[in-house]
Amino acid sequence: MGDDGTREGGENAPVTYREDPGQWKPGSVRPRFCGSPIFPGHGYSYLVLCVLTLVYTFNYMDRQVISILLPPIQEDLNLSDTQLGFLTGITFTLFFAVACLPLSRLADTWYRKIVLSACMVVWSATTSASGLSYNFTQLAFARIGTGIGEAGCTPAAHSLIGDYFPVHKRAFALSFYSMGMYVGFGLGFALGGLLNSLYGWRMAFIILGSPGIIVALFVLLLVKEPPRGFSDPKEARMEYSFLTVAKFLFSMPTIRWVCLGMGAHAFTGMAFSAWIPTFFFRVHGMPPEELGQWISWILMIGGSSGAILGGWVSSHLRPTYPRVRLWISALGQWLSVPFTVIVLFATNKKVALLFLMPTYLCFMLYIGPVIAIVQESVPAEMRATATAVATFFFTILGGLGPQAVGITNDHLNVSHPIRWSLLGTAVLMDTLAGIFFLLGMKHMIQDLKRKTTLWD
Repeated sequence: MGDDGTREGGENAPVTYREDPGQWKPGSVRPRFCGSPIFPGHGYSYLVLCVLTLVYTFNYMDRQVISILLPPIQEDLNLSDTQLGFLTGITFTLFFAVACLPLSRLADTWYRKIVLSACMVVWSATTSASGLSYNFTQLAFARIGTGIGEAGCTPAAHSLIGDYFPVHKRAFALSFYSMGMYVGFGLGFALGGLLNSLYGWRMAFIILGSPGIIVALFVLLLVKEPPRGFSDPKEARMEYSFLTVAKFLFSMPTIRWVCLGMGAHAFTGMAFSAWIPTFFFRVHGMPPEELGQWISWILMIGGSSGAILGGWVSSHLRPTYPRVRLWISALGQWLSVPFTVIVLFATNKKVALLFLMPTYLCFMLYIGPVIAIVQESVPAEMRATATAVATFFFTILGGLGPQAVGITNDHLNVSHPIRWSLLGTAVLMDTLAGIFFLLGMKHMIQDLKRKTTLWD
């Protein structure tokens, strides 16, 4: 394959990749869809990217709708802040992180679109089941099911994106996919608040969980399974055990620092995702339906813009300044801190809400560049597992964020303890995240070349 992503020998040259479940036969001509060749980074690749982004949107909508529903859930089920933190933090993230590991191995060895579709059915069904809960234990088990189902989404999707887009377009493609996170946030908050005001929190879960099953069928019918490594230069293809992937990843100082940075970021991100609606409810007296209409478009614009901007800048500057990806990631974490202070201490609720936009824009600059580094550091056969290994560590750390804020809320004897809990979390963990990203720069160039040594 040439430097520009075209295949040597012309457009109809034989494909010589090894046979794999659901892939095209070795030696066959370039696969076609609707009469047009599937070319990495073009045409049909962008259609697949949009479908995967839609899946990720539903992933986060179903995951985060509970945040806007915490006040009515707390009142109805008589729960403490510690219990709410458990529902939004450890209950979800622990099982998410553990399930991510075997599901990622399945995605690296089997049909990725089937893994993705099946997982979507599971998390959609358990989201709806949350609406059938009448006590803390039932709701906790429903959240566990949602966490297990959602664990298979990103490893399979990242692996597919890595095969549909060549390396010079991968950061942008991954950033575009990550945009679904904040579109999902926004829809979850907007629709969750509206449905709660109309039908109650239980029906909000049931209604929002149901459409995902239809989208899962759409993925099965539309997405084609590309050969692994389709967008990469031709190279030897091998199978790797989970332990081999994990040992190889964490033998690289860059990946160790990046995972710590992602974990520190996730600690703050998950804490804010879970508690910021409750903050506005308690401090500014905003009911879920009003808050949902505001916070939905604010997070969609801010978070999505940050994800796209970070990916676009890093993709354009990467050939000249390879380390720019970690510079952007660190800078975004630090710039989010002063905006967070304004959000938490503004006396006017509209000012506080509007400053959420630059907060999340800066906060999300890291996502595409950092994930691209993880994907670029391993061979094609390791991508889903590499994503899962990194996800495991930052999800475990991140899941402690909502729990820490909930416990602190219950024990701080000050006016509006939630304000101080969120402030301490943001200042400490965002500062650390930026430092960890910068520390990853020292060995980055050498580490990204190390995957070639696996065949020596």
